[in-house]
Amino acid sequence: MRIRRTALITAVCGIAAAGSVVAAAPSNAATPPELHVTWIQGVDYYGLSWDTHGRSGCSSTLVINGKTFTDPLPKPAGRTFAKGPSTYRVSCPDGTTSRVARIYGPRNPINDIRTMFNDVTGDAYGS
Repeated sequence: MRIRRTALITAVCGIAAAGSVVAAAPSNAATPPELHVTWIQGVDYYGLSWDTHGRSGCSSTLVINGKTFTDPLPKPAGRTFAKGPSTYRVSCPDGTTSRVARIYGPRNPINDIRTMFNDVTGDAYGS
C-alpha cells in the first residue's frame, strides 16, 4: 500500500511539473517590449532605455503637448533622451506593446520622484 501511494504521488508530481514547464514556454515567448526611465541627465532630460527582445520593425510613440509622434526604432535595444511632460511607448508589428513611460516636467525634485515612481510601478497607477 505504501509503495502504491508513493508511486501515485510521484506520478502526480511528475505530471504537474511537466505541465508547468510546457505552460511556461508560451509565456516566455510572449515577453513584451520593455521601456524604462534609466537615468536623469542634466537639468532638463531623462534617459530612456528600450529592449524589444529581438523583435524588429518596432516603433516608439511619443505624446507631448497633445501631439502624437511615431518613429521607427533604429535597433532592438538602445537608449535615448526624453524631456517631460510626455509619455512614451514601444509597439511592435506582432501587436505587443510596452507599458507607458510617463515623464513629468518640468524637471524638479517632485516631478523626478513622480517619474521614477511611475517607472518602478510599471505605470500601474497612471500617475
